[in-house]
Amino acid sequence: MTTGNAVPINSDDIARAVVSFLNYRRYVIVPNVSWGINMHECDLLAINGDNYATEIEIKISRSDLIADKKKPHHQRHHPRLRRLMFAVPAHMNRTDTLIHVPDHAGIIVVDHGHKEGLFDCKVVRRAALNQNARPWGPQERFELARLGVMRFWTRRVGEPLPGLSDPLDIETEQPITT
Repeated sequence: MTTGNAVPINSDDIARAVVSFLNYRRYVIVPNVSWGINMHECDLLAINGDNYATEIEIKISRSDLIADKKKPHHQRHHPRLRRLMFAVPAHMNRTDTLIHVPDHAGIIVVDHGHKEGLFDCKVVRRAALNQNARPWGPQERFELARLGVMRFWTRRVGEPLPGLSDPLDIETEQPITT
């Protein structure tokens, strides 16, 4: 439900809307994955209960979408991704804009919801399944979850103290202080 004087939807709004839409209780969803799993950068990476991954690329402008066409991982299926989805604001839900989304990718349109600060998501095109994708193994899932938890705690408490290898493995009789 777009209103005439609605605040434009930004990439953080889209990320929050898509995470709620996918239901973070059903998926492991990690934002801004750019290192640690030997893949390209992903705006959102979601692993389902069957251990298959979906990449969600967030685009907020037509020019951003056009520039993204040059990335090699959007020109073909990636072997570790079952699906590729693009999430865009409602103003981009136009044929002349969406023609720049790869044919194998799905499209999620995000619009303002009925209440201020809430958003509606709608899949307007389903992604083609990559039949050659493989499920993620336990170590890969652990690394992705670890990256997500690191991102969460870094935002909450800052960077960890340097120099400690594993404080839970250190035997000490010293009282613990925080």
